[in-house]
Amino acid sequence: MKYERSTGFAVRSELARGVHIVAVSGEVDIANKAVLAAALASAPDRVLVDLSAVRFMDSSGLAALVGAQQHRNGRGGRLAVILPAGSVVQRLLELSGVEGLFDAYPDRAQALDALARLP
Repeated sequence: MKYERSTGFAVRSELARGVHIVAVSGEVDIANKAVLAAALASAPDRVLVDLSAVRFMDSSGLAALVGAQQHRNGRGGRLAVILPAGSVVQRLLELSGVEGLFDAYPDRAQALDALARLP
C-alpha cells in the first residue's frame, strides 16, 4: 500500500526480516489521519512504524498511533516505532506523556534486530 499527498505525507507498507513496516513521511495532521489509521489497522499484530521521515505531527496523528497501540495491546500484539533522537515525533510523545506506550528504537536496524528475535 502506498499513499502520497502534496504536503509530502506518504505511507508505505513493506516487509523486512518477517516484520511488517509502515513507513510514514512528511506532515501528519487531521487531513491525513484517516489514511495513517487505516494503514495501521490493516497491518498485522506485530508492526514497526517508521516515523524517522515525519517532519510534523499534530494530536490527530498521535491519536492514530495511540489507538493502534491500544488495539494491539488488547490482542497481545506489538507496535514499535522508530524515533530518532531529537525528532519532532519524539518530542510530541514526550510532551504528551505517552512515550512509555511504545517500544521505541533510534533506527531501523536496531528495531528489526529486536523485533525479529521476538516469538
